[in-house]
Amino acid sequence: MDVRGDVVHLRGQVASEEQRRDVEEAARAAAEGHRICNEVSVFEVREPDREERIS
Repeated sequence: MDVRGDVVHLRGQVASEEQRRDVEEAARAAAEGHRICNEVSVFEVREPDREERIS
């Protein structure tokens, strides 16, 4: 998060669109009176295709 003037810029990665919305809603509640620029991206987390071998 970065605040420039009256704009709060949200950045980073989350695992779902729901989390992205939650982050924005929390920022709006905490930064009342500021504009929110949500630049948070959704990073898909998937199960591995096969078992990982550790040596």
